[in-house]
Amino acid sequence: MKTPAALLMCVFVAKVAGHSWVSCTDYTEKNGATWDQTKCRGFPRSAERFANRRGVFGVDTGYDFTPSENQACKTARNDVTQYSASHPMAVYYPGQEVIFVHPTKNHVADVRCTNKFIPDRANKILLGARNAPGDVSLSQFREVADLGVSPHGNGVPDRVTTQYPKPGYQNAPRFCEDPDKAMATGAFTLPQDLRPGRYTLVWLWEFNEGQLYSSCWEADVVATRADRDNRLTQQGSSTGDASSSPGPSNPDSASSGSSDPDSPDGTDVSTGMNMGEEQRTLTVQYTQEWPGGAQGRILLPNSRRTLSNWRVEVQFPCPELNFSVWNAESDSSSGMMSHGLYVLRQTEGWMLNKDHIGFTVHRAPSCDFEANDIDARLVSM
Repeated sequence: MKTPAALLMCVFVAKVAGHSWVSCTDYTEKNGATWDQTKCRGFPRSAERFANRRGVFGVDTGYDFTPSENQACKTARNDVTQYSASHPMAVYYPGQEVIFVHPTKNHVADVRCTNKFIPDRANKILLGARNAPGDVSLSQFREVADLGVSPHGNGVPDRVTTQYPKPGYQNAPRFCEDPDKAMATGAFTLPQDLRPGRYTLVWLWEFNEGQLYSSCWEADVVATRADRDNRLTQQGSSTGDASSSPGPSNPDSASSGSSDPDSPDGTDVSTGMNMGEEQRTLTVQYTQEWPGGAQGRILLPNSRRTLSNWRVEVQFPCPELNFSVWNAESDSSSGMMSHGLYVLRQTEGWMLNKDHIGFTVHRAPSCDFEANDIDARLVSM
């Protein structure tokens, strides 16, 4: 997945029927587990008709939508008729962490009640132009947040599928209690330099390859958090930023694997390095943390695009963890992982367009560390 336009050029592959939609565009609980309509302060377009806060959460009313280049949103924009006093437009401030909500509709890889092969290909937040008078084509939106993808597939240990929070679509701690109507949440941060005004936002989710769903909403961006709280008070909503729910349902992680013999190609398993290679230290950042885990990113230099043979090596201070990534693929042997070392490669061209590798890490209680304790390096010949 590269750009909104490129997404639409992907070939549709029918594997498992999928559909979902955003139900709330400003929820006051991060990583929450159960829908509470009193915690929702902003709504998507036409929510009063299709996702009424007083109705049963997750009921299918035909609100899901497959976008096209010429129609990004299910319903046409009308800021007067598509919002109401009971289903108001969201109000944000620059730099705010926004929490949104969607139903799972059975699409979560959790081995306790489904399987680990349910896909999650991409989750993006797109932003339109400031004070645009109406709807625009999909390619005119710009990507402002990459929410990552949820761990799934053959290479994922079963226990990882049961651990929450998750990146991407499948962040639903109580999924197995009601796979169809369980609540999932996502989080993104608005750009700090966003000018006050009215904006259209689009949540774009790719389920199977090339199978896209979108939800659209408008939001008024005001200058400061105090201005936002004043607006919320006027409409009778609670103020303040979202609080975090308790930690993940399964914070304890087992070791990634047993030790293997030394690599047959002469690579030092404990370092991953061969003689004659150059390396450059990379910045590692956490974007959110919870007891026993974190989600973050490894920032990549543009200069890597000129290299013919390179990789990213990530060394953790201890090996008792589970580590998953997006915008890259893992090429790590079990011997490397037993030393807390992971080798990552960007194997497809679209990955090179990304300025970071996203990751989640779940740590055992005996293996606690901060982002600056993770040693990430770009290694090239």
